[in-house]
Amino acid sequence: MTRTILTAVPTQHATHRPSIQAIGPGLALHGWDPISGIPATWHVTSLADDGASGSFLIERAEGEIHSPALWMQARRDAKVAGEAEVLSLVRSVMFA
Repeated sequence: MTRTILTAVPTQHATHRPSIQAIGPGLALHGWDPISGIPATWHVTSLADDGASGSFLIERAEGEIHSPALWMQARRDAKVAGEAEVLSLVRSVMFA
């Protein structure tokens, strides 16, 4: 009989710090979801060009996604929010 021992190995997500980067006219946040505690990625895009001044589209997907191709294939939750909610999201992800 062979005995196997499983040990936790830190992943990139376990040691990676939250980040924010510009993506075209919006921004991408990478960090841990404040509610679930798992790695997540958010994209925030202004809706001003669509006539909704002061409104933003916030999309969230599980995992740390940097590839545009993977982002397009990821299952995302989306909602429209105001500036105050965007600032709150940035604070909660960056300073969690």
